[in-house]
Amino acid sequence: MTLVERAKRLVLERHAHLRRISQSRQPMIEHIEEVAAMVAGATADAEIVAAAWLHDTVEDTDTTLDELHQLFGQRVAEIVDGLTDPPRFAAMPTPERKAAQAARILSKGYEVKIIKLCDQISNILSVTNDTPTDWNHAQQWAYIEGAANVALLCKGYSEGLDQKFGNAYLYAKEHYKGKL
Repeated sequence: MTLVERAKRLVLERHAHLRRISQSRQPMIEHIEEVAAMVAGATADAEIVAAAWLHDTVEDTDTTLDELHQLFGQRVAEIVDGLTDPPRFAAMPTPERKAAQAARILSKGYEVKIIKLCDQISNILSVTNDTPTDWNHAQQWAYIEGAANVALLCKGYSEGLDQKFGNAYLYAKEHYKGKL
C-alpha cells in the first residue's frame, strides 16, 4: 500500500463519524477528499498529497503528531503540524483566528502553503454553498475574508490553484453581494 493510500485509509477510519455543522451536515471526509484531490492535481509529491489527506486529522480527531510521525515519517508530520492550528486559536473569534493563521503561514514552506490554499478554496466554497447553521451573513463573509487573507499568502506555487482560488473568491463575493 502506498503512502497516500495509507494516509487516506487512516483518514477514512478516523473521520468516519464526523460531519460539518452546516445545512447539509456534509461528512468531513468530503472536504478532505476535495482538498487532497486539488493537491494531487498540483503536485506528484506523495508526502505532500499524504499530508493533504491528513491535514485536519490532529484538529478533528484524537490522532497526534507523534503518531503521524511514526506512521508516515517526519516530513509528513511536519507538514501536518504546519497546517494544525495551535489549541489557543480555537477560542478566538473568526477574524482574529484567521489573522493568526495568516501570521503563522508566513514562516511555513511551500508544502504547507499549497495544502492551506486548497483548504481555503474548499472552505470558501463550503461556507458559500452550505452555510454553517449558526452563522449569519456577516459571520460567513468574515470567514471568507479571513480565508482570503490566508490564501493570498499561499499563492504563487501553482497557477491552476491560484486561478481556482480567484474563482472561488469571486463566486463568494457575488453570492454575498447585497446580503451584508
